[in-house]
Amino acid sequence: MFRLVVDVNEINIDQVKLPKIPGIGMITRLPNDQKFSMLVTVLNSKKAELLPKIEEAVTKKWGYVRITDFFAEMPADRSCYIRFRIDVSDADYDRAIDSILPGILQPSDVCAILGEDYSGSLSTPDVIRYMHEAPLASQKEYYLVKSLSTEKTNIANAVETSAASQGAILRIGNIRFLLKQS
Repeated sequence: MFRLVVDVNEINIDQVKLPKIPGIGMITRLPNDQKFSMLVTVLNSKKAELLPKIEEAVTKKWGYVRITDFFAEMPADRSCYIRFRIDVSDADYDRAIDSILPGILQPSDVCAILGEDYSGSLSTPDVIRYMHEAPLASQKEYYLVKSLSTEKTNIANAVETSAASQGAILRIGNIRFLLKQS
């Protein structure tokens, strides 16, 4: 199981295409200081409806994934506007490795990801082949999470750019990928 934690430091809710959930439309009419609180409340209360939609969207892009929890909060320390936490308990790690890593894997990160035991080529196809040969799904998950962790700045930039291309302002302060015990 791994956890994705995203801290959103800036977001223009009025420009973001929000999911069609009853009650969410009134957010745009609230003062800014209440918008985030209302968004967090609605997202958490509609978790049962959101989880299948999130799973479906991720599965279309990266293969089977089972999300066991989704949680949004406004940290009391005001370190960010909204913190999202998503727990993934099972996934098609081979397909995720094939889909995600070719676009983000940097040869300079291979030693940090695979450790000193890996002595093969630093080329992306060779590294991906090595990850596929791991005998356990937990090892593949570890390699994927470690790879994503080394590229979290680039991932945050890609999400921000994608939001900007749709007219939304979104700034991610931090992304963390954490391995968890089942």
